[in-house]
Amino acid sequence: MDKMIFTVMNGMKIVEQRQANTFNELANLSTVGFKKSFSYAASSRDLVGGDMLASRAFPTVVGQNIVDLKAGPFVPTNNPMDLYVTEKGLFSVLDESGQEAYTRRGDMKITSNGVLTTGAGHLLLGDDGPITIPPSKKVEISADGAVNIIPANATTNELVQIARLKLVNGEDQTIQIRSDGLYQTADRQILEADANIKIQVGGTEGSSANAIDSMVQMIRDSREYEMHVRILKNAKELSTSSTSMMRLDG
Repeated sequence: MDKMIFTVMNGMKIVEQRQANTFNELANLSTVGFKKSFSYAASSRDLVGGDMLASRAFPTVVGQNIVDLKAGPFVPTNNPMDLYVTEKGLFSVLDESGQEAYTRRGDMKITSNGVLTTGAGHLLLGDDGPITIPPSKKVEISADGAVNIIPANATTNELVQIARLKLVNGEDQTIQIRSDGLYQTADRQILEADANIKIQVGGTEGSSANAIDSMVQMIRDSREYEMHVRILKNAKELSTSSTSMMRLDG
């Protein structure tokens, strides 16, 4: 009986976690480059004490946070600083601790100090580290990630390349989403730049979350949760009936 109760309660916990994930998707319907993720999975472990046999198997919830890198819709903005990374490419950025991480957020900004960042404020990385834009008449980013400018003191309109965005490939990689919204590989390894990754200028990637899909998932989760509650009630009734029968036998 206790095995069934623990299993059902774990199932309820997973449903609750899935609901929280769905709520998060709904809250990010308009977030640039937002990706859906499968956050939790269930596994089973044996409860062992000392040199005794495994007398109980109990389910547990394991964090996964695996990101679905399927490309979202292209949202045209006609802003030359808005970038859409194709396929399963990722922009390389620095997190708050100065470590390399990844994102698909392509709404780029140039700070007052000339530093190139994402809309969330993370420093974009190039082949040689963070990218600083010197005073210029024009800034242009090409499809291969090259950052070109027309210097402020230039006498011609010839573009000069000053850096190249570090674009990496998330294909065949297990990419996890972190609490700060950035991505990392499951083994926390740094990915190499991939020259085959291209970007499209003049638009950003829309959120991969879908309002209708999320609402349908909420209904499913609600019904599944109710089913678990009914099982617990049935378990209680069975336990009560068994106790009554034991009293009668006595």
